[in-house]
Amino acid sequence: MIYSLVGVSSLTISGPRAKGDAMKTIVLLALAAIVFVLGVAASATAQSTTIAGEQFWFGQDGKTFQDEVNFLGMKPIGSTKWFLSVWGQWDEGWGQITPGVGYNMTSWSSVTFQFGVEKHPGVWRTNGTLWVGGRGYNSLLILETGASGYWYKYLGTKKVSSRLDLGAISQRFVGTGPVIQVHLSKFVVWSAPVTLKTDGSVSNLSGVTYSFY
Repeated sequence: MIYSLVGVSSLTISGPRAKGDAMKTIVLLALAAIVFVLGVAASATAQSTTIAGEQFWFGQDGKTFQDEVNFLGMKPIGSTKWFLSVWGQWDEGWGQITPGVGYNMTSWSSVTFQFGVEKHPGVWRTNGTLWVGGRGYNSLLILETGASGYWYKYLGTKKVSSRLDLGAISQRFVGTGPVIQVHLSKFVVWSAPVTLKTDGSVSNLSGVTYSFY
């Protein structure tokens, strides 16, 4: 299983967020999630995956600069098709951490389900993903819901050379548009001009990810 993550990556929430007092809970769960993932290291026979990323864009007004840090960790459970995962996001005034479990349905597809907390009075948040890939293609769908509301992200890319991927991205609150990814060793630098469907505003979503595996 290989995730091609943008910001998630990949994987990123934007837009207004209600502020709460759950950050202490998030920190505690983050520590527990890390211990949870590392706890199966002795029995893991396949390579683990850790990806960190930073993405940035201008807000819907075209002027406000926004950025966000993402973290994804995955650890196989022995020689089975199951794996443990943990997903975290942090930006100004908001954050979430969602540990969970995933299953490799085939060599080219997997699903995950994660449950955790976010910085919001309602606290709880859930996350589900579907990944399909192979022969240079990567397709990732992320669906989330919880205290601060529903969110989705889709990323589909095709490798056109050893260093270049082209595709499309769609993310709630940010927009939809083409994406280009450039691979530089363990770094991926990417950019996507996106249009927000609700008001037609145009912005640029860009970022960099680093893979530790």
